[in-house]
Amino acid sequence: DYGFGNIANLSTFEAWCFASAFALQIYFDFSGYSDMAIASAMFLGIEVPRNFDGPYRATSIIEFWKRWHITLTSFITTYIYTPLLQSFGRVTLATSAVATLIAMTLAGLWHGPNWTFVIFGAIHGTGLAVNQYWRKKKMPEMPKLVGWLLTFVLVDIAFVFFRSPNLRTAGSFLSRLFGWQQPFGIENLHKMNGVGPMLVVLALSQFAGIVVLFWRKSSDQLAREFKPTWSNYAATAAYALIAFLYLNSNVAKPFLYFAF
Repeated sequence: DYGFGNIANLSTFEAWCFASAFALQIYFDFSGYSDMAIASAMFLGIEVPRNFDGPYRATSIIEFWKRWHITLTSFITTYIYTPLLQSFGRVTLATSAVATLIAMTLAGLWHGPNWTFVIFGAIHGTGLAVNQYWRKKKMPEMPKLVGWLLTFVLVDIAFVFFRSPNLRTAGSFLSRLFGWQQPFGIENLHKMNGVGPMLVVLALSQFAGIVVLFWRKSSDQLAREFKPTWSNYAATAAYALIAFLYLNSNVAKPFLYFAF
């Protein structure tokens, strides 16, 4: 909230820090409660489809949407993209791109009646259309690091619109991301909550999030490989106890993605 509420004073470095922090926040929030929904359904004997599979490891935007919000991707493909494409009659690269752009723009609007969500969907739709063109035309394959960086930057930019209350705020934040008037300042990070240690907290939390996302197994992988042992039982019981303790604490916060 501090970053998006103090845009005019942000340096380029700070703007990218806050943008990536929101990308991490919304992933862990959404992925976490999806895991909880899947586990809760299992208690009732219901098998709920998985919803995430390490999306920030994707090296293309097509791969990203195969890993991010998998159930939404399936819904968009089945009920929006495919009927649209069929309505065009002839399937070509151009009609596929148009269907993709329309489907993703509508998917963005699904999050709420705001132009920021429309732009969010359109950015992803454009990225997917370009990615489709690149593959169909058999363009040279990018190095994985370059593909990952381009994908993550596109996702980060789209999330700026997703997070912003209006287009003016999103435009102001983008001007800080790419303005370079003040590239490396960290004064605003030091001022967070009026204490310097918040810079350390932000850095450590982002570092921990990045380690989990890129170098540790996803919850989906862990679930597939899970084998019941006494150590697993003990760890599960400990985590459950901690969770129950926090249920009665004053630090509980509603899930971020519940707003959408």
